[in-house]
Amino acid sequence: MAAIYEPVSGRSLGDPDQPQPPAATTVDPDALERALDSYILSVSGWRNVFADNEDADTRHIGDADAVLMAVAGRTVAELLRERSTRFPPCIALGLDSRPTGPAIGDVLMRSLLAYDIVVRYLYVAAAPEIMAYTKMTAEIEGFVYVTASHNPIGHNGLKIGLGNGAVLERDRALALIDRFRSNAADAAYVRETVDATRALAAARIHHNHLSFARWKQQSLQTYAAFVRTVVSGSSERTSELLRHLSGAVQSAGAGVVVDFNGSARSCSIDRLMLRELGFKFFSINDSAGYIAHTIIPEGDALLPCMELLEDKRLQDPGYQAGYVPDNDGDRGSLVVYFPRRKRVIPLPAQQGFALAVVAELAWRRLLLADSAAAAEPLAVVANDATSLRLEEIAAAFGARVFRAEVGEANVVSLAQLVRTQGYVVPILGEGSNGGTIIHPSTVRDPLTALGSLAKLLYARNFESVEDLFSFWCSAADCRYAYRPDYTIEDVIGTLPAYQTTATTDGNAVMRIHTTDHALLKRNYEQEFQKQWQKVRSELQARFGIVTAEQINYEGIEARHGFGPDFRTGTQRGGLKMLFRDRDQQEVGFVWMRGSGTEPVFRVLADIRSSDPADQLWLLNWHRSIIEAADHRPG
Repeated sequence: MAAIYEPVSGRSLGDPDQPQPPAATTVDPDALERALDSYILSVSGWRNVFADNEDADTRHIGDADAVLMAVAGRTVAELLRERSTRFPPCIALGLDSRPTGPAIGDVLMRSLLAYDIVVRYLYVAAAPEIMAYTKMTAEIEGFVYVTASHNPIGHNGLKIGLGNGAVLERDRALALIDRFRSNAADAAYVRETVDATRALAAARIHHNHLSFARWKQQSLQTYAAFVRTVVSGSSERTSELLRHLSGAVQSAGAGVVVDFNGSARSCSIDRLMLRELGFKFFSINDSAGYIAHTIIPEGDALLPCMELLEDKRLQDPGYQAGYVPDNDGDRGSLVVYFPRRKRVIPLPAQQGFALAVVAELAWRRLLLADSAAAAEPLAVVANDATSLRLEEIAAAFGARVFRAEVGEANVVSLAQLVRTQGYVVPILGEGSNGGTIIHPSTVRDPLTALGSLAKLLYARNFESVEDLFSFWCSAADCRYAYRPDYTIEDVIGTLPAYQTTATTDGNAVMRIHTTDHALLKRNYEQEFQKQWQKVRSELQARFGIVTAEQINYEGIEARHGFGPDFRTGTQRGGLKMLFRDRDQQEVGFVWMRGSGTEPVFRVLADIRSSDPADQLWLLNWHRSIIEAADHRPG
């Protein structure tokens, strides 16, 4: 048998005649240990540099990494077999489009097959696609997705989940990490894994690689049906609601541009769904694996899409928006034309999430207006770094806000818990990075986020309400701001006025010398108390702040209180100082947390204000306290 190639991209899927990974006896145990030490293993995913360096586009992976991926495959196989009521269990396996993906996927597939798992290999697929396929296909009991999300091209890694289509919840994810580390450190386990994977019959490998087209087609169809349900908000009225929305978008002559940047979204359902929603559509860099610029969709990486939107508008002013996905396609940064400013600008993450919340809560209230379900309590779940404007938006619709630690798995897990308490949670996500998850999805998705924007801007004369903006203006008591020919600029103008540190701001990241987060947070508390007394009068005069409350976020837990007694374990969760005015209304906060996937410490300030200088003042004060804590003797 010869090597197998994917017919469109021409990339090799693997060579069934070449055993993989390399024989255990050829890999130095010290090299294996060093490789494992370089992995970042967190609830958010597993990460490492698999290429020659983090910016290299080489397609091969090192021998030690290949062995570790075989161990990872067997570890996941054992988890599935322990949980499954079927034999053999079935798993979906997919990749983003970075160069090392096929090599990693080939080893993982072989290891899973060697340990009695049925593998539906999708090859390149967007993260929301494989997760929806897993969630909606009864016989699939989990997924492994090869991705490093927005990290540089030489990075790669894994996201792992079960049959609910979500990444593993915190406790199970941490347990799997411990299990993987233990297995990789066991020389006998590693040798047995490698021998079994290398002994797999070439015919089975050949058959599985050639089957990817069948499963990919099934995955696309399942994902498209799922997105229709998510955007419509109703499994019973999907066709009716989408016809209404599509007709409204078409009547407006709306168009969308996409810079796929060679991502996994370039071979997903974006073209189909956007046209189905009534949009005109144009794209660039739309061949999977052709990565034209920086993967993270921020800063200069948005310029090609912005320029494309400007050019298309010269031909057709109906083009109002565009987006740039990251490599796995679960994130899509929006760029939007602002008519008063007469230019295209990136939509800030916090504003994008806020607009989606307005759209989904208004849409939900309209759908339930004439039903008994209208009395059900609404809730929104977000991460701890989402702006307080969320609470004000939710209150306008009679909804409650619940918050979890940063991390998609934490937000999804908390939403699941909140639903068991009787709440309807139509939308959840991470405002700090713009990640919007619309029920019943369990992952952020630029397609469904764009669906929210379409409903907000174009759905007219629906359910006796002229449009969602009118409904929002009534709910928020700002009817004076309404105009029938409104644009996104008008809607943004009615959002509660908050100034929030953007994740793209250079000041949002700090390099910390203290590796002990428990010590750093204890020192921070002591420094905060000292600084609070010095600037208390200025805080009150400038912001109306009179009290401060500390909240520590760990997974889905929010622990209110000052001191280490309100933190557990390694204390790596988010720490927030929440500020209130004399009426005990929340007016702002400062926040900090060490990244789980990158060697950085993230910080943020959020304040009720229309002046950007207020956020900067508060952030600089917060950073100065952290710096003092970092240099404080232990």
